Amino acid sequence: MHFHKFFSPQNLCVNRVIMNSKRLSHLYIFTFISMIMVLFAQTSPIRSVRGRLQSLFFTAQRSLYTAANGTQSFGSTLSQIQNLAKENTDLRSENEKLKGDVAQLQELKLRVMTLEKEFGIQGIDRDKKYIPAAVVGRSPSSFRSVITIDKGKQDGIAPHQPVLSGGFLIGKVIDTFQSSSQVELITSHRFLTPVVLQNSRLLGLMRGGVKGIEIGQLSIDGTIQMNETVVTSGLAGEIPAGLPVGYVKQVTSQPSDIFQSVTISTPISINQIELVLVMIGDNAK
Repeated sequence: MHFHKFFSPQNLCVNRVIMNSKRLSHLYIFTFISMIMVLFAQTSPIRSVRGRLQSLFFTAQRSLYTAANGTQSFGSTLSQIQNLAKENTDLRSENEKLKGDVAQLQELKLRVMTLEKEFGIQGIDRDKKYIPAAVVGRSPSSFRSVITIDKGKQDGIAPHQPVLSGGFLIGKVIDTFQSSSQVELITSHRFLTPVVLQNSRLLGLMRGGVKGIEIGQLSIDGTIQMNETVVTSGLAGEIPAGLPVGYVKQVTSQPSDIFQSVTISTPISINQIELVLVMIGDNAK
């Protein structure tokens, strides 16, 4: 009975595994001792074998060293790429800033050129004092044309002062604050000022409206010329005389009317004005 247990399939398998493990261990030990003998032996055949083994070890060592250097080189390259990416981002930011500075300088140059043009207009009275101002706001209503400028009481701006652009009257100050003012344009229906037709010397009252800038109450005794220059008359006392307003565009009155009326055009693109001159002084109350 014990004999059958000893030779059972399970025991035979275990015994076979143990025997194979012992044989493998003996083989490792024998190989290790043989390598030591080869490395330290001095005979010619052994030295030849030892040289080949050393060559194999050297090749393996060199491969490992190359792989290690390759890893370090890859890490260095990755670091350089990251640095280049950061430098590229910094350069882009600096480039955008420079573009913004150039745009600001160009805008400043255009404003200076506009002011030089304003003061160089033939219609500008050099004996008067002018305050340049920028348009910073516009009325959303097309019925009442009002703009806001960036000069106010602290700059000497006061109500009723005439406002010019390109040498032509484009409005008057109607309200002032500490650092800003409101200007009513000649296209507003509330803007009224006496004017004179320069050649025919006919006097009339100019006002804005939905039909454009109109002049009414002109005497029927005079002959109106097309494209005749219209200037302020100064009769009301608010706006000094002689400021150009525009040119006669069309006669709108009928022969049976007791007064003549005309519409006028202005060479100034009032809706696109960016800079204006406010006339201040004794003659601009």
